[in-house]
Amino acid sequence: MERRLRSEDVVGSSSKTWTCTVAGKAGGEEAGLFASELAEMFKAYAKEFREMRVSSGEDADQEASGTGEGTVSGTFKFQLTGNDVYRNFHHEIGVHKVQRVPVTDAAGKMQTSTAVFTMMPVLDPVAVNVHESDCKIDFVRGSGPGGQGMQSSSNCVVLTHKPTGISVKCHQSRSALGNKELALQMVAQQILAQKVREQHSSLHAAWSSQWSSGERSDKMRTYNYPQNRVTDHRLGKDYSLSTFMERGSGLVGLHDEFNDINDREQLCSVLLKHIKNEFGSTV
Repeated sequence: MERRLRSEDVVGSSSKTWTCTVAGKAGGEEAGLFASELAEMFKAYAKEFREMRVSSGEDADQEASGTGEGTVSGTFKFQLTGNDVYRNFHHEIGVHKVQRVPVTDAAGKMQTSTAVFTMMPVLDPVAVNVHESDCKIDFVRGSGPGGQGMQSSSNCVVLTHKPTGISVKCHQSRSALGNKELALQMVAQQILAQKVREQHSSLHAAWSSQWSSGERSDKMRTYNYPQNRVTDHRLGKDYSLSTFMERGSGLVGLHDEFNDINDREQLCSVLLKHIKNEFGSTV
């Protein structure tokens, strides 16, 4: 199942820093081992071939399997920072399937396991600037406590932020100027809270679009060790397994091909939109 998303549909797609996760799914300990190998492949590829900065350690969630063989199981997280992180790595979102004899299987029986790759942007802190020129400011008589002076003078401020429609009333201060400054701060706080909620909602939607149960039938790529072959099921092409698992060099050509396809699709979309604007919807 194709899980690629267009950049313009994804929150934070222009972000420089992304948190990537590779999680073992079907296959138990072998799935965890495969997930760790994929994580190392992605990190080597990002650093060596895409000039990205790779961060791990504090963000990693990885566990020793307890086998004494140095194998690992679980989920592996790392951060990538650089240009075009999403452009290249969103092609990896989905289920990766491996076919091989596990090193822990004394019987030498072939096993099929899966791991799932997801990525989320590290968004910049939300910044809010409320300009007085964007606000409608009315000075009215105060109605709160504070004595006769507070209630008889027009020092209460009703401030409406025109772009968002957020309106606040402030009469904490005895001066109109003080209330105006407080009202601007109150509006900024409400806009900030709204933007943070929108970010969280967008991130949840982005994560939901990538979620997969990791079923073997849902694979987007298969790594067949006995035949030294990687098959990308979206392109219908086979590649050398060793070029993928050793430093990830095989991903260079694969990602470039996907990017070329995406660029052509976007160009066609722009041209079609231009033609419709020029000649009408009958085209």
